[in-house]
Amino acid sequence: MIQDKKTRITEDLIKKLEISTQSFDSCYTILDDIKYLGKVTESQREIIDSSQYLLRQIDYSWRILIIELWKLFKPNQHFSVQKILNILESNYKSISWHNQIPIEKINELQNRLDQPEYIEALKTLDSVRSKFVAHIDNNRFSFEKRITKDHVTILIEYGKEMFNIVWLSLDGSEFMFNHLRFNGINSIVNKILDIES
Repeated sequence: MIQDKKTRITEDLIKKLEISTQSFDSCYTILDDIKYLGKVTESQREIIDSSQYLLRQIDYSWRILIIELWKLFKPNQHFSVQKILNILESNYKSISWHNQIPIEKINELQNRLDQPEYIEALKTLDSVRSKFVAHIDNNRFSFEKRITKDHVTILIEYGKEMFNIVWLSLDGSEFMFNHLRFNGINSIVNKILDIES
């Protein structure tokens, strides 16, 4: 009976973790694409800047990134990192661990989100999502805050660490991010350049 409960809790946690990790992987991939587009050559920049389609894709990528990060880091969202950490903490003795995370590590991951740099990134993310992406506020242009790559990067790095720690503890393997297995925006831009030449 106790083993059945442990198995059920662990299976439910892994299902939640899989969904959250897929969403996080999308964020990671989008940020990689955005970073790449910031470092393109002059000839690549000319192609990108002359394509309304590619410029729209960059805008859409930022919007999706903001929405997905918000879902992952808004504490009351069903698949948020905070919910996963809370499940780990509250069910600590009821999880079938592959390699048990020290409870202090779970607490450290939870407490890190209360540090000023994370609070600023999360508040900015929430405001940008609310004023620009998910809604059209009347005062959206008087809003001073803009989300930056630094805000996004701190959350992405946190997520990368947290998801890897949790996956290692539950099934003994690091999560393999999809963006490492597929070609990103760089291969598309390079193919366009080949066609142009």
